[in-house]
Amino acid sequence: MYVLKNSLIIVKITVVNFFSQRLFIELFYNRFISEVVLNLGGQSTKILDKGSVEYLGPYGLEMSLTYIGNKLSRLDSGLTTSYALYILVGLVLYIFILSSIITN
Repeated sequence: MYVLKNSLIIVKITVVNFFSQRLFIELFYNRFISEVVLNLGGQSTKILDKGSVEYLGPYGLEMSLTYIGNKLSRLDSGLTTSYALYILVGLVLYIFILSSIITN
């Protein structure tokens, strides 16, 4: 009985050591390879996506509308003839765009 108990303990220790070595390889792989790759990918995604989303999203929209607004505000001269010219240019562009859409 005592011999059987000792042999079962030896088999158990051998099996545990085998799986521990396998788990150690997985631990090494997860800690030093997978973790580094995931951290690198996470950092690059954070930098690239954040920059592109900000410039294409709300921040970029706000900056472009502010820029266009500043340029358009320079057209305000207070002269009626300037406003009539802007209206005429807008009408000509509208007719040109409308005619190019109809012909296609």
